Amino acid sequence: MLAAAMAAMGVTSVQTAAAQTVAAQIVPAQRPVATADTKWPDGFMAFALPYSPYLFDLVVYAGRSVAEVTYGTRRYDPVTRSLVVTDLEIRRDALQASIGQLRVSGDEAVYENVAVDTRALPLDPTTRAVLRKLDREIVTGDVALTGRMDAAASDYDLSASLRIDGAGTLEITADLEGFHILAPIEGFDDVEADGTPKIAGRLRSARIGFADAGLASVLYEVFGGQQGMTAEQARGTASMMAGIGVTALFSELPGGASPRLQEMARGWSATIQSFLIQPDRLEISLDPALPLDLANLTRGAVGAEDILALNPTVVAGTSQLIALVDPTTITLAPDGPIEAVLPAAEALIEGRGVPQDIARGVTLLLPAAGSDNRAA
Repeated sequence: MLAAAMAAMGVTSVQTAAAQTVAAQIVPAQRPVATADTKWPDGFMAFALPYSPYLFDLVVYAGRSVAEVTYGTRRYDPVTRSLVVTDLEIRRDALQASIGQLRVSGDEAVYENVAVDTRALPLDPTTRAVLRKLDREIVTGDVALTGRMDAAASDYDLSASLRIDGAGTLEITADLEGFHILAPIEGFDDVEADGTPKIAGRLRSARIGFADAGLASVLYEVFGGQQGMTAEQARGTASMMAGIGVTALFSELPGGASPRLQEMARGWSATIQSFLIQPDRLEISLDPALPLDLANLTRGAVGAEDILALNPTVVAGTSQLIALVDPTTITLAPDGPIEAVLPAAEALIEGRGVPQDIARGVTLLLPAAGSDNRAA
């Protein structure tokens, strides 16, 4: 009846409109008018980010009392919902640091083209020698921090990546459940407060990985020279000592030796030796079958059963290289589902797994973006 009435009034039904051919030009849909019942952003960060340029100014004004702080531009990007700062520079006495671009959103902070001039810093002789051998007294690289959380349940999925040009990349991830850091209260806790916080929560999984890009060979050269050895002799000595040390470490745990853990330790020892002989990538993963109470790892000595419960694995080998996909093979129907369009467009724009083609990626997104799809 409604369709018949709309047809009588000359109004096209929704079904008929969907089947019509859309003109080439894009007409953005009208945004709904805000009402008193409009849902607030989910979390304080989402609420505060539109005002982040002004908050950033306040931080800069406060920081200028302790250091020289300048920047190029700062703005709030409504598309990615993030604060973007360019050409940030911090100087105080011997410290000189800069960040080409800083991007902060509700769940991510990315520092691109970071540079720290160490030439005037009071570093110890060994660190200074390593930087000089790397020809990196001005340390450059990128830092990325990601944290997705369920505030109500205090669950956190955290990751951090540090890439130093000419040295290597360190990656750390942790999936935590019910995580808290409790400050001790004197007279309230079972033991007298000593100022050391307590950790509460459960570990679902964790991973730490390092991909070498020249650091290992320089360390062998510097530390070997301090001991009167060549780089190759230092490499062999480090491999031998690591093999003995790893096996001995797990054979003297409280509660006695575990045959299963000893067997696993021998495998880890061989893996670490392989990495030290031919450094490329080393990764340590913790994947407990059930979320592990962190108190078991922070309360007293850690025993063999605690380590076995973590289900650790150690892997060494060459870094995985992603074979690039020919962009011409990416085909999508004009009316394809947005679930297929978004990842393909993102891959093209970022050059992830495919040669970068920003224009084509944006072209794929335009119809959905024109329909006010926030993700697009």
